[in-house]
Amino acid sequence: MGLHRKNAWQRLTPNEQPDWINLRDPVFDNFIALNDEPLSVFADRQPGIETSRDPWVYNFSQAVMAQNIQSMIAFYNEQVDLQRSACKAAGARSSTVAADLIDTDEKRIKWTRSPVANLCRQRKGTFRSDHMGESVYRPFAKSWIFL
Repeated sequence: MGLHRKNAWQRLTPNEQPDWINLRDPVFDNFIALNDEPLSVFADRQPGIETSRDPWVYNFSQAVMAQNIQSMIAFYNEQVDLQRSACKAAGARSSTVAADLIDTDEKRIKWTRSPVANLCRQRKGTFRSDHMGESVYRPFAKSWIFL
């Protein structure tokens, strides 16, 4: 005997908040806002660290994170070497040419404008252990980060 046979279903209609289950307590309207209002607790809202490479630069294991970063840097440096002559020959169009030629396997690296530009300038990456540190990731999980 299911809920539909016991008439246990109830039609829900949102209130003006719009809450579906009517759990909102109006006393919360009197609390100081955390942000987005002139008298809020935090006057400035920041997005935090934006890496575009979270799967590589964050990890709960420092050793795994270091290995991920070293692998990504090694792959990037391979691409610098492979595209050297094409970037030099392309001159001002080197970023466009490089973006068409590089290996875009997202399991190895996430290409954005900055690494493509650095590749065209023949800037190789290096791993530095002093760029590793502890972080809080999304939003309450302690993790390691490489910056």
